[in-house]
Amino acid sequence: MMNILCVFLLLIGSWLIFLNWRCFYVAFIKKQPSPSWIPLLGGILVFLGFYFFPGNPMSSLAWLAFLIDWGSLPGIGHAIVYHQLRRN
Repeated sequence: MMNILCVFLLLIGSWLIFLNWRCFYVAFIKKQPSPSWIPLLGGILVFLGFYFFPGNPMSSLAWLAFLIDWGSLPGIGHAIVYHQLRRN
């Protein structure tokens, strides 16, 4: 049962990560209006699915989900820098 839950979390989280990167691509590469990205949710779901997957010897690397997801550390870091530069 835990395997099914973890796979479900990984699939949904991966889909959200894909959508967040698509927003990045549309906004910064294609320079077109983009829908808003979903902060943290994709990274959290992939983290939980990877960390709690039974028998996973690599579960200590689950934190990498927050680096892979544009809606987590990269996107939030970009937003902070953007607003700080815009303020000055």
